[in-house]
Amino acid sequence: MSPVQPYQIFQNLPQLETSRLIIRRLAFSDMPDLFEVASHPEVTRYITWETHRSLDDTRRFIQIVHDWYERPEVLYWGVVRKGDNKLIGTCGIFEWVVRDARAELSYTLGKPYWGQGYASEIVGNLIRFGFETLQLNRLEGRCLRENLASAHVLEKAQLSLDGILRQQLYLKGTYRDLKVYSLLRQEWLNLANFNRQSPFNS
Repeated sequence: MSPVQPYQIFQNLPQLETSRLIIRRLAFSDMPDLFEVASHPEVTRYITWETHRSLDDTRRFIQIVHDWYERPEVLYWGVVRKGDNKLIGTCGIFEWVVRDARAELSYTLGKPYWGQGYASEIVGNLIRFGFETLQLNRLEGRCLRENLASAHVLEKAQLSLDGILRQQLYLKGTYRDLKVYSLLRQEWLNLANFNRQSPFNS
């Protein structure tokens, strides 16, 4: 199987879909909704973003994402709820190394949407996209050691804990430990096959 080349994906960033969500390119028209997400300090507590203080912060962030689209550099989407077309978060695939067939996934959700299963929908869709479309062999997820909710989402998606990178990041005034999770292509295929054969799915 020949590897997918980044330009093939970035030229036409695919729109993804779950039962409740549309995952699509981030647009400047998303600025008010994205500001609602990124201006909440509990949302930005465990991520590299600084809390957005104004719409100008959000506008600059969206411009950075559009620059990623042009280079190409990072696969990045807005997450929109189907019922009302409201943007409730973002997600992306970073550190895509074609030669090694590996990449890292990420996601961010607005606080009102925590605990409703949206994160699992997003991560499951990114995993499928990574293995089916990008033809990855390894997909990673990382979170700060104290971010128990994100660790739970990754574990629920069947990623295994590879280890903890001690004081890996200097973030928001202190050195932080980083938990590294991963899922391999063959593990994902085995899980998919098991789920198809499960009597609970018949």
